[in-house]
Amino acid sequence: MAISQQKVFTQDLEVGMFVCNLDRPWCETPFSIQGFYIENASDVTKLSGLCNHVYVDILRARIVDEKTVIDINTKPKKRWNGDEKRNTHRELFIPSYHFTRNTYPVVSAADQEIRHAQKIQNEVYGSIETLMKSVGSSGCVDMTKTRQTAKKMVDSIVRNPDAFVWLSRLKMNKSHSYSQSVNASIWAIVFGRHLGLKKKSLEALATGLLLAKIGKINSIEGLSGERSYVEESIDILKRTPGISKSILLVVAYHQERLNGSGFPRGISGEDIPILGRIASLVNFYEERINPESGSALSPSEAMAQIYKYRNRLFQQDLGEEFIKAIGVYPVGTIVELTNNEVGIVMEQNEEKKLHPKIMMLLNQKKSIIRRKRVLNLCDEIYKDENPVSIRRTLPVGSFDMDISKLCHAGHGWKPLSTLSQWCGSLFEA
Repeated sequence: MAISQQKVFTQDLEVGMFVCNLDRPWCETPFSIQGFYIENASDVTKLSGLCNHVYVDILRARIVDEKTVIDINTKPKKRWNGDEKRNTHRELFIPSYHFTRNTYPVVSAADQEIRHAQKIQNEVYGSIETLMKSVGSSGCVDMTKTRQTAKKMVDSIVRNPDAFVWLSRLKMNKSHSYSQSVNASIWAIVFGRHLGLKKKSLEALATGLLLAKIGKINSIEGLSGERSYVEESIDILKRTPGISKSILLVVAYHQERLNGSGFPRGISGEDIPILGRIASLVNFYEERINPESGSALSPSEAMAQIYKYRNRLFQQDLGEEFIKAIGVYPVGTIVELTNNEVGIVMEQNEEKKLHPKIMMLLNQKKSIIRRKRVLNLCDEIYKDENPVSIRRTLPVGSFDMDISKLCHAGHGWKPLSTLSQWCGSLFEA
């Protein structure tokens, strides 16, 4: 190795550095040239998703203004008004992004993992509440607990994503901002896991989305004026010691859109770092299925919007991969079948995601089914007559069902106590 080459961890890379070698073969990466300058923040994020460290030639480095990395101090291009209509129709095409898939095998059964996941989820909500209180009192945040809980979330979802996906569908007696932040973090980790992102990138996504809405406390208290909560969040985090650039990127760009119709700065295309594009997509999905006000969309309706807005709000390949990762019918989705019965998705069939396993809840007359029955729609494919399939998905709370009364045990989701007691409690007001 040349004496001018220096090993640098990807989180420490800067714009202007010349990358001359990687910690993996060049042929396993999307880089066609063996050696290149880091031109912008997107290059840093791309390398962070592929490598733990790289080698830079210190003699070939270019002096670049640090604002090139992420200029979160500049004023937005346009003043944001939450009620303004943005140009969501303009299309913008950018190159597909190369990801390494199938990196993380499932190593834990869902019924085992959910016990860990539920404990971690409680820690996450406790961490968010502590953050909000600290922002209100001191104007800055303590990152220690947030980092720890984000790492635990990543470890659990990497082992088996179904447990946290199930928990994300439960009604929580929490602020919508809390639940949206936690759930968006879950979707981001599940998606990043599917894409094969490195754990450090998954942790940055999770932490950034957990922190993304802390600026709303100033909006609630009337301190933000005409500024967006994103700008408020960035100002708070800039005062926080030890915050990484990757986390700031996620917070700064999680409401930007591919065609520049997002806020607060109207950034577009590849100027939005890849982690920002992922954060934007998962945040959009969560805000549609779990809105602060108005009617919730079903998962399939939200997925249809993501597909509709490809090359407009979202990068096409990212939108398509998100649909593959989460599925049109994620675990915990309430569905109505073609035979008029209603059930809840208990488990994905990895090879045939349009045909999940469903526990039946209501019969054709929409009365409670007292005897538990799990229907595997894959078995229906091979029936010659009257095969049952999914007619539509339903928002959480449909038919006054509270799916938080369910827990996972064994091969299916079963009642917390006896089935008859559970069937009654599931529909309690």
